[in-house]
Amino acid sequence: RKEENYEFRVFPSETPHLFQKGNPVFVWLRSDKNTGSAIIEDTKQPSQGDDQDETKRMLVRYTNNEGNFWVNLKRIIPVFSNQTNLVLICSETDDYRRLARSQLNNDDIVAEIGSSYGICTDILSQHAKCAKGIEISEDLFIQSKKTYPHIQFYNFDILFNMPLARSILGDCTKIFVDIGGNRDLGPVVRVTRWLCEEIRPALVVVKSRSLVNSCKSSTDTQDWWSSLSSTFSSSHQLEESQDPSFQIQDWFKKAMDGGFLQKPLKYPVRLSSDGVAICRSHNYLKDGCPKVDVCRFDHHHCHHCGETGHVAITCLSHHNIQRQHP
Repeated sequence: RKEENYEFRVFPSETPHLFQKGNPVFVWLRSDKNTGSAIIEDTKQPSQGDDQDETKRMLVRYTNNEGNFWVNLKRIIPVFSNQTNLVLICSETDDYRRLARSQLNNDDIVAEIGSSYGICTDILSQHAKCAKGIEISEDLFIQSKKTYPHIQFYNFDILFNMPLARSILGDCTKIFVDIGGNRDLGPVVRVTRWLCEEIRPALVVVKSRSLVNSCKSSTDTQDWWSSLSSTFSSSHQLEESQDPSFQIQDWFKKAMDGGFLQKPLKYPVRLSSDGVAICRSHNYLKDGCPKVDVCRFDHHHCHHCGETGHVAITCLSHHNIQRQHP
């Protein structure tokens, strides 16, 4: 399996990184500047011992010609620019954004899956040749486009439109993933696995507290990922992902039997969690709501189950349920 060629690491590491002279690094400056790129010139001050702990300082040379400075070790981030097939996983937003600032170069084409308001995607755009964002929420997608018009954003669920994802991500050298806020462990694993198998960027950065906790519970990182990946592989996806509380409504069963050929307004009126009527045209027409720009109804929730991220005609596949026919 191709994803087994990837090395997985938790960031920040619980064991100190052993820096050597000449290593590329990124210094987290107090001013929160984006210009922290540097090279290690010396690994210890003359008065220090050999141990590299967080009380030590190292001499770095900033690549933007700001000179040489002794910098506290705990503010130095290793740069993995010479390593390929690497997956860095972190649990906190601050660490995720530090990796976004530190792990790119001007030749990189980078994408963020789960771009939300576009804040981190904008950080990526400041350090790469090109940055793209993919967001499942239409509201966040629209807001991101308005706030960062220089970035190309896309609005779809990567788990249910792999061909489109492949066309967008195919030229990416590095990919950042932040779908842990509203996803369980299974989708995060499946997206990461698919990226490593199909897209194969040099670096994947994943923000997921569940994934970090799972990794830390194992003594062997590679065996951990192989086992976890197999658990959430496509052959296990139906068994692992079915929600026992999910129930197919009787009227929906009849609609399926009829191939969803009724006019959308024939289906019952249903409200979103915000109390807004869910658009039936958006949910049942192949091309969606023809008046989406002016339609006053909800276009974010499934008309059947009420969740976001899909429409009614794909509801069962979204929940990984195969209906048994007699």
